[in-house]
Amino acid sequence: MAYKVEFPPDIEKPSSSVSLLIKTGDSGDCGDRVTEGPIVAVKIASTVLSADIWLAFRDDFQPEEGEPLAVFYVHELSFLSDKTTEQLREIHKVKLAFGTGSRVRQ
Repeated sequence: MAYKVEFPPDIEKPSSSVSLLIKTGDSGDCGDRVTEGPIVAVKIASTVLSADIWLAFRDDFQPEEGEPLAVFYVHELSFLSDKTTEQLREIHKVKLAFGTGSRVRQ
């Protein structure tokens, strides 16, 4: 599983050569990767969707440029909780088609 952290406002974001993705389960030595700050999104390997997705805790979350993963927002979970597997797969397809920022409303 990977997650993204947000930088506090008084810390400059490092160059793009520093990975913001942190894989859990490592030996604990993260080298120069960012490991501090609030978690704003979690990358999940969904067995239901047979795909990786982002679960975002903030509405302004933006995945890396060109990353073809659907973003599901925490506020959508109550709506998604009673959907069938097939309905969830269809919603996933729509999110992929419309890209980052697409929201489930009804």
